[in-house]
Amino acid sequence: MAIVRSTSADNAAAGNAAAGNAATDVVARALRGVAPLRGVEFSCEASAELDLAAAAADDAAARLAASVADGSAAPVRYYSLGILSDQADLAQHAQEVLGGRGLALTLHPMDLDLAGTDPLDISVLRALRDRARELDAAWVTTDLAMWVRGGEALINNLVPMPLVPEAVDWCVPRICRAQDVIDRPIVIGNAPYPFIVGNTDVLPLMAEIVERTDCLAMIDIGHLYGLRRQQGRPLEQPGDDSFCWDHVVEVHLAGLVERVLPGGERVFEDFHTVTVSPGVWELAARLVPRARNLRALMAECELMPRADLVHTICRLAWALPRWLPGDDPSQERCSDDATCGAG
Repeated sequence: MAIVRSTSADNAAAGNAAAGNAATDVVARALRGVAPLRGVEFSCEASAELDLAAAAADDAAARLAASVADGSAAPVRYYSLGILSDQADLAQHAQEVLGGRGLALTLHPMDLDLAGTDPLDISVLRALRDRARELDAAWVTTDLAMWVRGGEALINNLVPMPLVPEAVDWCVPRICRAQDVIDRPIVIGNAPYPFIVGNTDVLPLMAEIVERTDCLAMIDIGHLYGLRRQQGRPLEQPGDDSFCWDHVVEVHLAGLVERVLPGGERVFEDFHTVTVSPGVWELAARLVPRARNLRALMAECELMPRADLVHTICRLAWALPRWLPGDDPSQERCSDDATCGAG
C-alpha cells in the first residue's frame, strides 16, 4: 500500500532527527518538535464523498505502490477534512473510514473566521479544539477570508481578505487568539479572489501575518495564479523569494476556469471538480521547490469523478519527489527505516 500513516513514535523520532539535522525546520518547531512525514494530501466533499475518498485512496495506493517503493513517488499520507465546528459525528465517521486506512486527517474548518468582521466566537474555537483533538490533527488550515457573517457560515460564498495593509492588523490578534484556544498551529492560506478589494500582492501580507503570529502558511497555487492574472501581474513577483517559504506546510492545487464577463473583464474561478489546470501546474513546478519544509502537497477534488480523482492524486505523488528531491526534513531518519515512505 502507498498510504502510510506515521505513528506517534515515528513522528517523535522524525521530529528529533529534524531538530538535530534541519535547524531551519520551523514547521517542526511550530508542531512542538513533531515532524510529520512529507506526502500527498487530498480532499473530497466531506458530507457526501467519504466512501468515494476511501475508494480513491485504495485505487491510488495500488497504482503508486511500486513507485513509492523505488522513491519515484511520494506516498498518500493525508486527507483534508472540511467541516463545520459542530459536526462531531462527521469528524468521527471520517476518522473511522479514512483514518482506518492509514490516512492522517488534517482539519479545514468552514467556520473559522479569522478575516471576517464578526467577533470571534469562542464557542466555535473551543469546538474546533475538540475536533482537532478527536482527529489528532497536527494543524488547522484556513483561507484568509470572511467565513461567517452575522453568525451564518458562508461556506462557498466566502469573502476574501482585502488586499490592504490594514488587513494585517485586523487578522493578527484574531489568529493569535484562535491558536491559543484551539491549541494547534493555525495554517493561513491565500483565499480565492473572484473580486478584488485593494491592490497589494497577497504574499507580503501573508508573510507579515506569519511573522507577527508565528503561525504556519499554506499556498494555494490556483488562487495565486487567478489573483495575479486578474491583477495583470506576472505570475512570479520579485518579492516571492523573500516570502516565508520555510513556514509553508501545505501547498494546494486544483482546477481553474476562466470566464469573460459581459463587460470584457476576465475572472478566474477555482473549480475543484476538474483536474489541475496547466497554468496552475506550471506555476507549482516553479514555486513548490522553495517550500523546503513542506509536509503536504494537496489535490482539491470535491465532486470530481473517481477516475479523475485517482489520476490527480497520482500525478501529485509522482511530481512531489521531482519538485522537492531528497530533502524531506525527516529524510535522514527514513534512510534507516525500510518501512518509511513505502508500503
